[in-house]
Amino acid sequence: MTENVWDYRSEARSGDQALDLVGFDVEATDGKIGSVDEESNAVGDSYVVVDTGFW
Repeated sequence: MTENVWDYRSEARSGDQALDLVGFDVEATDGKIGSVDEESNAVGDSYVVVDTGFW
């Protein structure tokens, strides 16, 4: 069975509060590609914004 990649793992939540993702590194298979700059946990409108720096 495959996990839903568009959802958080159950251990990322503590009760009714979600883990604050701002500042977390975003990693690819070959290293860091950026960090989480913004997030929203609004029901039906969740998103993260990743700052990838200058390309």
